[in-house]
Amino acid sequence: MRHLSNSDIYTLLDSDPTDIFSQQIKQTITDMYQRNQISKKAVSFLSPTDCKAARFYLLPKIHKPGNPGRPIISGNGSPTEKISLFVDHFIKPLVPQINSYIHDTPDFLRKLEDIKNQIPSTAIIGTFDVTSLYTNIPHAEGIAATCAALSKKVHPCPPISDIKALMQQVLTKNNFTFMDKHYLQRHGTAMGTRMAPSLHACLCLALKNACSVNFLDVTVRKEHGSLSTDLYTKPTDTHQYLHSSSCHPRHCKSGIAYSQALRLRRICSNNSSFIRHTDALEKHLIARGHSARRVREAIQRVRSLSRSSTLAVKDKKGRDCDNKLPLVVTFHPNLPPLQKITSNNHNILLTSDRLQRAVPEKPIIAYRRPRNLRDLLVRAAVPPLTSNLTPIQHGTFKCDRTSRCIVCSHHIVESNSITSHSMQLTHKTKGHITCTTTNVIYLISCRVCGIQYVGETKTTLKKRFYGHRSTVNTMKTETPLENILTFPTIPLTTCPYRGLNP
Repeated sequence: MRHLSNSDIYTLLDSDPTDIFSQQIKQTITDMYQRNQISKKAVSFLSPTDCKAARFYLLPKIHKPGNPGRPIISGNGSPTEKISLFVDHFIKPLVPQINSYIHDTPDFLRKLEDIKNQIPSTAIIGTFDVTSLYTNIPHAEGIAATCAALSKKVHPCPPISDIKALMQQVLTKNNFTFMDKHYLQRHGTAMGTRMAPSLHACLCLALKNACSVNFLDVTVRKEHGSLSTDLYTKPTDTHQYLHSSSCHPRHCKSGIAYSQALRLRRICSNNSSFIRHTDALEKHLIARGHSARRVREAIQRVRSLSRSSTLAVKDKKGRDCDNKLPLVVTFHPNLPPLQKITSNNHNILLTSDRLQRAVPEKPIIAYRRPRNLRDLLVRAAVPPLTSNLTPIQHGTFKCDRTSRCIVCSHHIVESNSITSHSMQLTHKTKGHITCTTTNVIYLISCRVCGIQYVGETKTTLKKRFYGHRSTVNTMKTETPLENILTFPTIPLTTCPYRGLNP
């Protein structure tokens, strides 16, 4: 609650404004459509329907002292979700044009290579850092900077004024819920909305070190008028690479050794440092179950490459896969070799003029990640805590239709425990069991001779009883229970049921 108590950024609301915000956003979209700035199809996509408030949660920064939280506002299904995506579509291409833009680690290393021999001896290495970057972006300055960048485009579409209006909606209508309370973020950008990464432009200077700094996964050092680079890992890095027994696609696991070694080749400017890190990588991967021979072969392939060749920009134009149709499939380890099947049978599609135009090249298989444990267990909205939960009544009980239920009226014995006649041990019944409960361990006792039978069923208890009755009526004696019940002096009606454990 420390984050939400900052009244300069967050405001506690008396009610949920989601419906009001949805109507206001719809009006903005309608105005754009009436001025012919967007199509009817775009109106259908952008208009918020069946919206709910965003959800607030924290991601702990476990690598920092005190483990502070990073505030995230999950905007899925919120009124501003679609318009934020729409705005990001137009402003995201502007980001690489900024002089300070760094795409990734290889891009950063290439920039260092251009200047590493031009460093004066009096130079001090420093980095820019921002405390709570996203929540410190002023709305007016953020919008003004974005509009200035958009004005440099030859044919901005839609007009900058409309992009500006949508940005204002995203920044001022980012309401959310936490612990059944409603809030509104008044300052900065919600970390979680789609356009936020393209918008941030607020920077503060912090001097980290006079000789070296850590940036991304690189440590940069100033040595003898030049710059050297080495691998940087956070203290919390436990090197838990994907285990070889994982159910991920095979190519995801087989490429780990080569890709990680290639990353080290790019980062480490000193060859001895590169050898040291690859030796450690080999040990980490073998500890995760990967083949020692394959790991060594992959690392050796990378060691034969020069560092300059790994830093060269690859030409992505003209790649064969650019014009291929992707076949998106949810991955499962038991799937057949789809790539081989589609390649071998592509000639069938070419026999049709229509399909030949639609799929001129062999399609590529794109695997979609299936639901994992995080998807099943984690929720952005924490369910409310209630103190009036009805406790589970353990035992065996008759159903609500006892008068018409043969099993309950004649056989179910209501009880919260069972006693073994042979061992004189009492067992408490776990769970609430009726004739409609599935996956039950049950007890049948004979009132005539006292013999007891313990069985289990995956179906309902009622259905299992009908199975026993059918076996008795047809005089089958394949199982111990039916062998007893078919004895002439012991009718089925003398055998009551008790549930033991669902």
